[in-house]
Amino acid sequence: MDARLVLRLRGYVAARGTTVLQTRVSPTATTGLTRTRVATTITVFVVPRQLLDMNDLFERIIAKENLYQAAHRAALGKRFRENISRWRYSLEAEVDKLHVQLKSGEYFPGYYRVFRIFDPKERQISVAPFRDRVVHHALHDVIEPIIDKAFIFDSYACRREKGTHKAIERAQRFLRAKRFCLHGDIQKYFFCVDHAVLRRLIQRRIKDERLFSLIDRIIGSADSAAQVKGKGIPIGNLTSQFFANLYLNELDRFVKFELRQHCYIRYMDDFLLFDDNRQALQRMRAKIKNFLQEELKLNLHESKSQVFKTKQGITFLGFRLLAERRRLASKSVKRIHKRVEKWMSRKDNKLYSPYGNDDKQASKQASKQASKQASKQASKQALLP
Repeated sequence: MDARLVLRLRGYVAARGTTVLQTRVSPTATTGLTRTRVATTITVFVVPRQLLDMNDLFERIIAKENLYQAAHRAALGKRFRENISRWRYSLEAEVDKLHVQLKSGEYFPGYYRVFRIFDPKERQISVAPFRDRVVHHALHDVIEPIIDKAFIFDSYACRREKGTHKAIERAQRFLRAKRFCLHGDIQKYFFCVDHAVLRRLIQRRIKDERLFSLIDRIIGSADSAAQVKGKGIPIGNLTSQFFANLYLNELDRFVKFELRQHCYIRYMDDFLLFDDNRQALQRMRAKIKNFLQEELKLNLHESKSQVFKTKQGITFLGFRLLAERRRLASKSVKRIHKRVEKWMSRKDNKLYSPYGNDDKQASKQASKQASKQASKQASKQALLP
């Protein structure tokens, strides 16, 4: 078979084959009419492997066995909370009810509980009801392994066998090879995801109407906690992490295949692009900015998206990266100090105040010493190559 045809068919499988025999009737002077076979045509239909993998996908998601497993995973670390304990107490009845609602199309997500945290900057966290989180896990666990195949190798956030440490190792490898780096950051990413664009990207891959309807309702439920209707996905949802990766997969493919750049890494809304030419990176920054605005309705953070020399080092994912070593960034050290101090000040902590509750100054000094020890140990671990 022609090698070019093999390359074109890579990632596809034969779904159905038929053989068509054409019979032609031809007259002769001596024998009269005769029937002869003159051609054989073989027709083979090929489809992407991902589409075959999605056969009966909706049934796999709403299967009771999958819902039981999803309920277990959604409750990990939170089993003794009142609302979760109540749901798990009547687990069988709740799963049966949820299964019927999903199958009949009568399932509708509930309202989010919204609160704010400061870690280190202010963030709005939206928590779905436990029943909806079970659906999120059931959906994610089935479709994530299939859709993940469409992601590029150098996307590291919220993916199996990826993560921050592998992203840092890859960044150091590119840092040693190139002279300049573009560090890009997308402004208020989770709050600016456009629902219409996200639906279009999902519909491109999900052809099952029932499954798309379920995903559409999950996306639409974000409006109850959104600052702007039709925009934003809740920070705190398992599905939001997956949707966020799928959304920026378009940026990944643009950089890799349109700009033809190999030295590129993305971790959620932070990305690094390496090259030996500063002017080339400036031009690519402008192209990426236009692509984000026109195709994904997003904006680059102007002050945080700059080009600089790699020999100066890079601050990425809480680490300061140099060619041969890495250390915790100063912001990460301060965050560790605050967390240790908060933990030391808890009244249910056995080390709350070894000097007695009246000696607050001594207790504060002890918490500072403990936080310094913790940051030193973390820095030693970070310095390891």
